[in-house]
Amino acid sequence: MAQTNLFLGEKQEEKVTKLKEKWKKNKHDTILTIIDKFKE
Repeated sequence: MAQTNLFLGEKQEEKVTKLKEKWKKNKHDTILTIIDKFKE
């Protein structure tokens, strides 16, 4: 049982990490977009 929980915990962490990476990328893209708008 503990083994299963550990596995689920890892899967959950993986999801969180992917979401954080995605969010960071989106945030970066948003900042670049804003900078581009100011340049125009």
